[in-house]
Amino acid sequence: MNTITLRYIGKNWGTQSYYGPTGTRYRFGGSRAVGVVKGEDVDKLLSLRENGKPLFAVEGTGYSMPSPVPRPKGKRREQAVEAPQEEVELPRIVIDPRELTTLQLKESIEASTPMTMREIEQMIELENSGKARQSILNYLGGLMKALK
Repeated sequence: MNTITLRYIGKNWGTQSYYGPTGTRYRFGGSRAVGVVKGEDVDKLLSLRENGKPLFAVEGTGYSMPSPVPRPKGKRREQAVEAPQEEVELPRIVIDPRELTTLQLKESIEASTPMTMREIEQMIELENSGKARQSILNYLGGLMKALK
């Protein structure tokens, strides 16, 4: 079974349940910003919107489902010409350690694609601007040493 790690980027402060087409319940919001979702449920959760803004993004990429483009009414559709598919490098969201416990941070990092030195530096800056927890700073420092 393939799974994808999603980040809740909505504005809800409390934890809320979301259901995918498989019927699986996922709890996000509050302290549950990151979660693993079945591949079959990902598109449904990425399509969810609140006030036109996405509720979820793929962790580590910043990707969320684009908003549907409204079609003009009364105009005839033109034949679509298929453009060649091109891989696009999506910007990554740096995990904000201030929102997570040490365990949640480790799980999020392990579930994401390999991090760059700059991304780890940004996470250290974020942690230092907030709680400055020594356990998280030590963990991030260890990741930096492993990259060198």
